[in-house]
Amino acid sequence: EDLALCAEVFGGKRKALCVVAGAARDYAGFFGVAKLGEFVHGATDFECAGALQVLGFEHHFAAEALAEICGRNDRCVQHYAFAALAGGRNICWRWVACSHVPTTVLLVRALLIANAGDADAGFVGQRFEEYDFSFTHVVREYPNEWPAIDGIDLVVHLGSNWSVYWDDVSRNVAAESELIREAHRRGIPLFGICFGAQIMAHALGGSAERAKKAEIGWHDVIATPTYKVLAGTWMQWHYDTFSAPAGAQVLALSDAGPQAMQMGRSFATQFHPEANEAIVSRWMGGEGAAELAAIDLMPSTLIERTRSEVERSGPAAHALVDWYLAEVASTPMPKAKRGRH
Repeated sequence: EDLALCAEVFGGKRKALCVVAGAARDYAGFFGVAKLGEFVHGATDFECAGALQVLGFEHHFAAEALAEICGRNDRCVQHYAFAALAGGRNICWRWVACSHVPTTVLLVRALLIANAGDADAGFVGQRFEEYDFSFTHVVREYPNEWPAIDGIDLVVHLGSNWSVYWDDVSRNVAAESELIREAHRRGIPLFGICFGAQIMAHALGGSAERAKKAEIGWHDVIATPTYKVLAGTWMQWHYDTFSAPAGAQVLALSDAGPQAMQMGRSFATQFHPEANEAIVSRWMGGEGAAELAAIDLMPSTLIERTRSEVERSGPAAHALVDWYLAEVASTPMPKAKRGRH
């Protein structure tokens, strides 16, 4: 069978997505919900006749991403599925393999921007890597060494001990802000955390400023039922906050201010979903120890609380990444307005 000609992709909850040659239409199961997709790519790589190794699909804006479903039967999806939105084009890569053919894994390119010595993406990075994102780490202090964003499918901006408004890092802030604006313009998904949220707001027309109330430790975040994936107790360590740009939507709040925002495919949290025990332990050293002493928070108390909280926050962070890929990174890009001739 020549599976490159036409395929029907179908599936549902707890079922493998199968590929059947000769069908006229394409159906996808997305977390158990049936969706209709319009695909224009066929097979890209065959080991031998009848053995489909890799399928790349490009779908219409109206189509959703395929489900994250691992199959067990012959000719079924063997790896996690996600929407890879390269260069503003909606590309859904799916790996479909016969049981007797070794599966080819296509990595998705991502940038991780962080300060030197604080580049651990924790639970968030772990989940992205489980979706086969391959990170290139770039150092916030040396923007002249950053690669171009051509071919990049995701940019993650981690937190920092900097403030967006500090004069002595203004050149670095300007460089990162320009990258954010260009990625946003191209439709490359952005995921910011803490300082990443503040600089994203600043770059896209909002602002970052000193918060009226600092948050250090585990604090409650509230959100509407629509965005319940953001609600709960999350790690916080910040003295600054942000004002969302015009056109952005604030999705979650705390007593200290906005906790999450979305603007197209750009998303950020003020809280730290990535924080695991190792990250919090590192933050408690050096200047962090003095910061804890200033608010009378014992390091032993914080680490004990952290060990308890990460049992819940780890899976919650994974669910947040799942939601982000499904609902934010696949947001349709607005069509360019046509000028008069």
